[in-house]
Amino acid sequence: MSFKYGDEERVKEGRFFCDQNEQTINQYLAGFDVKDMWVTGDQREGRSSEQWLNVIVEKQE
Repeated sequence: MSFKYGDEERVKEGRFFCDQNEQTINQYLAGFDVKDMWVTGDQREGRSSEQWLNVIVEKQE
């Protein structure tokens, strides 16, 4: 999964956005094992200051 890094919720042009960080994402991960979590910078032109939280999970058995 990837989420814009932060802790805000907003609506932009009719779309709902829910940013996440290492602390806020944990509330959604019950029943999953986190395999990896890291932050990357946005690669799009003009957005180098934006960051993304990336998470790889596996469903618990």
